[in-house]
Amino acid sequence: MLDKKAQGMQFNWIFVIIAGAIILAFFLMFTVKYTDLQNNKVSARIANSIESQLDSLKTAEVSTTIENNAEINFQCDKFYVNNFISKGLSEKLIFSPLIIKGNLLAWTQEWNYPFSVTNVFYLIGVNDEYKYKTNIDGFGGRIPDDFTVNFVNSGQDVTITPSLDDPESGIVEINGEDYPYFGIAMAYGAIFSDDYKCLLGRSLTQLKSLAQVYSEKAKVLSVPGCDYERIGQALRNFEGNIDGYLCILNEEPNCPNIDPDMMINNIISYKKQIEAMNRDLDGDGCVVVF
Repeated sequence: MLDKKAQGMQFNWIFVIIAGAIILAFFLMFTVKYTDLQNNKVSARIANSIESQLDSLKTAEVSTTIENNAEINFQCDKFYVNNFISKGLSEKLIFSPLIIKGNLLAWTQEWNYPFSVTNVFYLIGVNDEYKYKTNIDGFGGRIPDDFTVNFVNSGQDVTITPSLDDPESGIVEINGEDYPYFGIAMAYGAIFSDDYKCLLGRSLTQLKSLAQVYSEKAKVLSVPGCDYERIGQALRNFEGNIDGYLCILNEEPNCPNIDPDMMINNIISYKKQIEAMNRDLDGDGCVVVF
């Protein structure tokens, strides 16, 4: 049998080993936590820099390069920098691929349909290439030279087919799926976005909200000889069809049993009516709604 001295030494060694393991685990955990914290700080700084540069671009139609040395993962309403920091994009419409590594090419365009909705952003990597097909006159001439986007007759990523009734509206075919576009700015977005369906939904939600604002404005405006009731009703119909199409697009339960193509055509038709009615108000010397 071990004597008491030997037992004491054995216990001391066991204690030292356990205590050492605990201390080592603590320092390892501290090192991991510290590394994560530092990475988060760097990622947050990059994310805030990108966000602020986008804010500086949102009031003008410009193109620029945003310096970046991280991997950026874009989703419909947020982005991640090196998988650490998520930044909300609830107020910005950013059409981009899912992942961009290195410097970003940024371009902004005002989205009008028929009133000004917002400035949308297009972000791509400096080495990204895109191919599209369309018969819209002058479509490619507005794309910045540093964006590698080519018009082709076959092997295209996106086919853009304008409506016969309104060339600013139409259908985009992406990977065999058809979606509407409402305004040329959205047609460009279909070329650059890896998640056009989600961004279409977010775009239409903003459009619906503004239509509601202008329909309320039409109710408030009251001038003898100026017909605000017609444009107000057209705006409400516009809003209602957008809402119905959003229900179908988002695959919500209990959507109206209406052909989505009919809703798309109605949105285009009411857009044209609203546009013409607003011009008529201006021609009659009345305060315009937008």
